[in-house]
Amino acid sequence: MNSADSAPPRHQAEASSLSRSWRIRHPVHQWLMRDEVARHARLWFYVGIALLVLSPIVAHFADAAAKNYFEHNPWRNWAKHITGVGEASTYLTLSFGLWVIAQGVMPKWQRDRAEAWQRIGRVAGFYLAGFLVSGVYVQLAKSAIGRRRPIDPGLERVFEFSPLSAHWDFHSFPSGHSQVLMTFAVLTSLLYPRFAWGLAAMATAAASTRVMVLQHYPSDVMAGLGVGIMGALSLRRIWVWRANANANANANANAPATRGSEHGARQ
Repeated sequence: MNSADSAPPRHQAEASSLSRSWRIRHPVHQWLMRDEVARHARLWFYVGIALLVLSPIVAHFADAAAKNYFEHNPWRNWAKHITGVGEASTYLTLSFGLWVIAQGVMPKWQRDRAEAWQRIGRVAGFYLAGFLVSGVYVQLAKSAIGRRRPIDPGLERVFEFSPLSAHWDFHSFPSGHSQVLMTFAVLTSLLYPRFAWGLAAMATAAASTRVMVLQHYPSDVMAGLGVGIMGALSLRRIWVWRANANANANANANAPATRGSEHGARQ
């Protein structure tokens, strides 16, 4: 077989080039498709499943003891100053605001740096979508399960439930703050894998303050961390699928024109 026969068709080479150029213009997709990120995503998946599976066991053995301990512990005073770091509205507002500014405002104001701003906007959009996806998961779970928060003195209502309740008092499981913190940690680690475990440790430490201020039980926090992981990984799956679909669509749209030019050249 000669070299001409073994060479790939011209339209395949152009399709591959087109696919690469599309990913370069969309940096989030490029980062998420790296082999290193895929390995981290698999490990995150196992951690998330473990947290969700173990949370009922922790509820049985640790929730009442933790509530009793922190009701009489001064740690609550300093934990109140930290626990707000997981407030969902802060992350949603910042990511949405940066997305609007970077995608809509700055490219018109600084036309020479429009592409750089649009890249920033895509990263902000990635975070915004992640918080929304995992936020939907956690709110559905809160409403469906309807566990009462540990806001009443004593241990009589540790396992009180009101499924499908819309009342804030019955939105304890899973923890929304924990979900937000871990979503941020996983999304960031998918872009920068070397920070993965440091981010996970900080998210877990900050989430634990929800137990100290008697807004959640330990099992609520564990489940919230697990939901945050699964929400972030769901977004990665969607992002990678979208990247492949768009790249293939661009390649297929270019292929007929390429084949037509080759046919004309042979004639």
